[in-house]
Amino acid sequence: ELQAVMTTLKNYDFDFPLSFTNFR
Repeated sequence: ELQAVMTTLKNYDFDFPLSFTNFR
């Protein structure tokens, strides 16, 4: 369970900057 949360946070952490860069 904890590993799944960590993976989700890691994916979100990578996805957020990309989306933000594309948005700008």
